[in-house]
Amino acid sequence: MPPLMRRALLLVGLFSLLFLLISWGVIAYSLFAPPISSVPDHPRAGSASQCLACHAGGNNAPALPHPTFPTCGFCHR
Repeated sequence: MPPLMRRALLLVGLFSLLFLLISWGVIAYSLFAPPISSVPDHPRAGSASQCLACHAGGNNAPALPHPTFPTCGFCHR
C-alpha cells in the first residue's frame, strides 16, 4: 500500500474513532441530565434560544453549564 493511502486510512480511522467517542459522551451525558420539569419556572416547550437568553441575561439564573442543542428536550426529560 502506498504511504499516502496508508496515511489517509489512518486519518479516516482516527477521525471515526474521535466521532464515536464524542457521540458516546453526548449520549452518556444525556442519560444523566436532570429533568427540566423538576426545576421551578422551566417550561418544557421552550426553545433553546429562550433558555440561553435567560441564562446569559443574568435573570436570577446560573450560567448554562453546556453548549445549547436544538431543543432542551434533546437531553432533559
